[in-house]
Amino acid sequence: MFVYSKTVRSIVPAVLATTAAASLIGLRWNIGLLIGVFAMVRDLFSSFCKRRLGLPTSSRASSFGQLPEALLPLLACRDLLALTATDIVVCVVIFVGEVVLSRLLYAFRLRDRPY
Repeated sequence: MFVYSKTVRSIVPAVLATTAAASLIGLRWNIGLLIGVFAMVRDLFSSFCKRRLGLPTSSRASSFGQLPEALLPLLACRDLLALTATDIVVCVVIFVGEVVLSRLLYAFRLRDRPY
């Protein structure tokens, strides 16, 4: 067991589901596998950092969660998807921008939660 909420029983199905989903959207299975593995690596790293900072399990820590969540899978699949540096930057900006937009919508009371 990694931590209470991060067990092999939750990580393996997440990676398998991502691998299977890749085929459903027209990607090769190995791309789905890489995305799933690196997304889980990011998740474990985030959990590790939160534990060291004394944050509760399942708490939000956007400062070290969002950027790696977008960046690690993109870098892992860079060659397989022929991604350029511009492609990666645009995807990361969109991913992180969604978080900023969500908080703005919450501030204007257009969302119930800031995430």
